[in-house]
Amino acid sequence: VHTNSDMIKISLSCDYLGKVIISWFRFVDDVEYLLKTLLDLTNCDHYLLKKSASSTLLQCGVAVPQSFIKTMGYEALNISPSVSSSSSSATSFSTSDLARSHMSALSEYDSKQSMAFSMHKKTKRHEQALMSIIQLVQKYPQVLLKHIPLLVHTIIRCLDPSAPRRRKALLSATTASLHVLVTKYPNVAFHQETQHFAIGTGPARDNCILIYDLRTTTRWKQLKGHRAAVTAIEFNADGSYLISYSAYERPPTVKCWYVGTGGFFNALISGGYGASSTKCIKTCPMPPLDRVYPPIDHLQYTKLTWNNKVKGAVKLQRENQ
Repeated sequence: VHTNSDMIKISLSCDYLGKVIISWFRFVDDVEYLLKTLLDLTNCDHYLLKKSASSTLLQCGVAVPQSFIKTMGYEALNISPSVSSSSSSATSFSTSDLARSHMSALSEYDSKQSMAFSMHKKTKRHEQALMSIIQLVQKYPQVLLKHIPLLVHTIIRCLDPSAPRRRKALLSATTASLHVLVTKYPNVAFHQETQHFAIGTGPARDNCILIYDLRTTTRWKQLKGHRAAVTAIEFNADGSYLISYSAYERPPTVKCWYVGTGGFFNALISGGYGASSTKCIKTCPMPPLDRVYPPIDHLQYTKLTWNNKVKGAVKLQRENQ
């Protein structure tokens, strides 16, 4: 794409695609290629095209959320090792070649500047892939609700300490991403001091609660006990207890779990990673509501909070409030 006219045509094509993709995505032969192309266009310098591509990319996320998370996650994680520039070989020049060598040096400098700009654009592309997922969460949180385990797993992989270059490049975007998840989903919780990140799941994952250790990017514990989807969770002040609520159980149920605060070595001492040291210490049945509320009501209204003034006290704001 070179001319402004071409940019405008592609921008209009993106706008049209964004309006029909939810109905037509079944007819797209290669969804992954489409998503990657739109991601590339979101990094272009033409404002109108960049805006159209970004909007259409989100509409594709609404149409095929699982493919969207996988493709954007792959693009965010696909950072190759840094390539060190090779040292210049010594060359002797005659006086007649001086002008030619000067032009060659300028050309080499331009080439290096172009390569540096290309690497900067590529780094921006990785960040943009991750931020595209978060933009979808911010605008259409209900679309990704049942894909939260995949979403969290994808984002946390960006923090893998065994890939320091990738971790450094995506640290800011990853931190922002996890913060948005906590603010948007009541079934997601984070404890700053222990660096534990928890998510409540649905029937596809046995309605369990998964707790990750962000320092090691590994799954720390898995809590099982709910018989229906977990709709809200929250850590207490020191991170040793976690409260959970399932609105879809009959009757709706609140559970309190002792999870401890130890890391890897404490887990080994206790006999396994998140096994014997974890238990549900209390189950509280709740009065049934007059009807089953849709997921969007849980996202907007359901909330669990610990009362720091009264030891062990918890406040539940239910979906009908």
